Amino acid sequence: MNLHDLFAIPRRRAPEKPALLFQDATLTYADLFARADALAAGLAARGVRKGDRVAFFLGNRPEFVIAYLAVIRLGAAMMPINLAYREREISHMLADAEPRLLITEKAQIPILESLEVGEVLLAEDLEGLSRDAGGFVPPLVEGSDLAMLLYTSGTTGKSKGAEISHDNLMATVIGLLAAWAWEPADTLLLTLPLFHAHGLMVGLHCALAAGATVHLRRFEAPDVAASLLAGEATLFFGVPTMYGRLVEELRSRGPGLDFSRVRLFCSGSAP
Repeated sequence: MNLHDLFAIPRRRAPEKPALLFQDATLTYADLFARADALAAGLAARGVRKGDRVAFFLGNRPEFVIAYLAVIRLGAAMMPINLAYREREISHMLADAEPRLLITEKAQIPILESLEVGEVLLAEDLEGLSRDAGGFVPPLVEGSDLAMLLYTSGTTGKSKGAEISHDNLMATVIGLLAAWAWEPADTLLLTLPLFHAHGLMVGLHCALAAGATVHLRRFEAPDVAASLLAGEATLFFGVPTMYGRLVEELRSRGPGLDFSRVRLFCSGSAP
């Protein structure tokens, strides 16, 4: 079994259930995996093979999720790059990992112009790269295969790529599904960046494995507070800085605030 197989279980059980909400768009589990399968076929036609590395340098958007599912479907490894990184950090990671290609978005192109990047695909163009997945046969991907190349923060030297297998990621997901009692009825308000382990491995992975719904958006304290108070989510994950900004926002709203719909607030990635 591999990570993609785990995520695809809700696709078979409840294909019409919303998987991803973003701005005014809703992708059901059937929509999400159909787009991912079509992109996987398109990437395979462009030469992406099992064992390749694919760098991601883009923000929270549906194309990130679709491309990620397509990449692991092919047995390639996803390499996320922090959007706060600049030339020095990015050039080191690209030279070290030698990715087959890099997926980014138009807003990030100015940062990459001075670097030797290789083949670049834009999130805005991914739909045009998709192929009919009807006859596409993906490679056999096993639990021991590489799923992600996750670079360390580099605080004590050059950052190093940690090789994370499908089995590694599934062990984390299975433990968190039990610990936090995830259910298909859950909705996760996900404002953590998907290029970070907290947002991707803890947030997105668990939600997809549980068959829950992910409300994907940027963190803006007034908007997040309004969504939580409106009962749009049952789970919210953040870092201490986010909670500090939320507290400031909520103090301006006065007493009597109702968070009864939210069953779990989680803080992590910092002391």
